[in-house]
Amino acid sequence: MEVCYIALVALFLVGTQSFFDNTAPSPWVNVFGIICMLSLLVLSVGMSGLFVFGWPVHYVMERKYEKALAAFFATVITMFVIFAIIFLGASLVSQIRL
Repeated sequence: MEVCYIALVALFLVGTQSFFDNTAPSPWVNVFGIICMLSLLVLSVGMSGLFVFGWPVHYVMERKYEKALAAFFATVITMFVIFAIIFLGASLVSQIRL
């Protein structure tokens, strides 16, 4: 879920990049862009916190501490593996283009 959410935010940022350029004629457009980016940051932190810590907190509330640790570390390890795959894939693609 976390990787899907990150992909959606990345697609949103790429799709709306023209809205947040620094060459805007009015400084209020830049203020609007900063407000939007900070709002997206707060939303993303909340969603990521829910995705990463939701099950572990649920298990802690049920006093299932081993399951809580297992769920947390499984999430962290999975995120790292997905990051490594994407990073290595992007590195290979950039080397092929040269």
